[in-house]
Amino acid sequence: MKKQRTFFNEDWEDFELEFIDSYIPLWEQNIIQVVSDLFVHRIKTGVSQAELAKRIKTTQSVITRFERMGRTPTLEFIYRVAKGLDVNIKPLSIKKNNSLDSLVVPRNYDDDQQWKRDVISIVEELKEHRIKENITQAELAERMDTTQSVIARFERMGRMPTVEFIYRVAEGLNVELEPISVLKSVPSFPLPRKQKDGQSGYALMSN
Repeated sequence: MKKQRTFFNEDWEDFELEFIDSYIPLWEQNIIQVVSDLFVHRIKTGVSQAELAKRIKTTQSVITRFERMGRTPTLEFIYRVAKGLDVNIKPLSIKKNNSLDSLVVPRNYDDDQQWKRDVISIVEELKEHRIKENITQAELAERMDTTQSVIARFERMGRMPTVEFIYRVAEGLNVELEPISVLKSVPSFPLPRKQKDGQSGYALMSN
């Protein structure tokens, strides 16, 4: 059974969050939240899809698909959109016990490679945690139902990992991640959290 709630504002397009009775994994919740925050910021600052597309050298249809979550966006594209909207991104990181340790100073992007540096940083954090906890690559692979070679390739950055895989590694290491987020005071629609006695999730739609 679906529960729908529509938000209206005279300066906004119709904006709708659809809650559904199936659990959406944390990595996907994180992506949806970032996309929704960037969408809200674009509307509030009066930037059209066409203007944003021009700023980041793409097409309006690509921006439309991004905002409607037509497909899962890459970290690279999320950073490009954030740069086009002149906002900073707080990168993925391992959640620290001391909240002050988790603070991130907003950065001005001087190039288009910041997303890569942030991915390398979280991969290094996870690798260091694995070694510190005396967890072998083989043990981690078994926990994640994958192979040691996949973990080795992940740690040596043989290819850029997806947000989903980064979350899977964190879960395998039993660590909680500080999610990627927009470092800006923008209206945000909080996600439903997983309940002990049930499951919940949502999908983002824009008319």
